[in-house]
Amino acid sequence: MIPARFIRRDNRFVARVELAGEETTVYVPNTGRCKELLFEGNQVYLKDHEGSSRKYRYSIEGVKKEDYWLSINSSMPNQLFKESYLKGELDFLGLEGELEAEVSVSSRSRLDFKIGEAYLEIKGVTLDVQGKAYFPDAPTERGIRHLQELSHLAQSTKAYLIYIVLTRSQSFAPNPKDRAYTKAFWEAYEKGVKCIALAYEGFPRPVFKGVIPLEGEEMKRIQTIYEGDKKTNTMGCGECQTSCQSACKTSCTVGNQGCEQK
Repeated sequence: MIPARFIRRDNRFVARVELAGEETTVYVPNTGRCKELLFEGNQVYLKDHEGSSRKYRYSIEGVKKEDYWLSINSSMPNQLFKESYLKGELDFLGLEGELEAEVSVSSRSRLDFKIGEAYLEIKGVTLDVQGKAYFPDAPTERGIRHLQELSHLAQSTKAYLIYIVLTRSQSFAPNPKDRAYTKAFWEAYEKGVKCIALAYEGFPRPVFKGVIPLEGEEMKRIQTIYEGDKKTNTMGCGECQTSCQSACKTSCTVGNQGCEQK
C-alpha cells in the first residue's frame, strides 16, 4: 500500500490525491458519500495496479479515521463474509450448506449469497457517528429493493441482511436521515428478515470481532405497542417507565393514563 493525502472527489468513482508531492487522479472503489472519511488532507492508502488494463493506475483502498485505518473497497464486505463462513466463524447464524454467489431472486434483483435454503444480502458500513454505525450514508433505491425482496422471501424461507461494520462502533442502526430506507428496514425486520451487524477491524485485511447490537430494537417494540398518537398502556407502569423513557423517549404517567409518544 502507498500512502497519500486526499484532495477532492471529482465524482463517485474518481478523486484527486497528493502522491509524492504531485496531484494524481485515482479510482474510488466505493459509491457511498464517505464525506466523513474522504475530506481534504486526510490520509489514505493507495493500491498500485500498474500493468493492468485499468483506466487509473491507483485506487483508494484504506482511509484514516481518528487513530485507525479502515477499508473502503465495496468488494471487501462480501469477501469477509465468505471467508468467515467458510472458516466456521459464523456458525451461530445457523447457516448450513454450500455457498452460492450472485443469486437471482427476481427479474430485477440479485442477492449476494444463498446458503442452503437461506438468502443473504451483504452491506458494508463505513459511516460512524459517535460510536454508532449507520447505513446507508446516501439514499439507495437499490438497498430498499433488496429489503423488499428479502421481506418477500422471509415469508417462505430464511432471509438475512448482514451488515459488515468496518468502523469501531458500539451499535448499529438504519440511518434515520434516510427515512425511506429506515421504514423499509423496520418493515423487513417485522416480516422476519434477520438483520445482523457483524464487526470487522483491521487493515488491510479486517478480522472478525463479533456481533454489534442493533440499536432501536427496543424502541421499535415500544412503537408497535403504542402505534398511533395515543394508546392505552398495556404494560405495567414500572416496565413502561424503564422501557419507554429509555428507548423511545416517551412520557409515562401513573394511573390509567396512556403512554404518549412525543
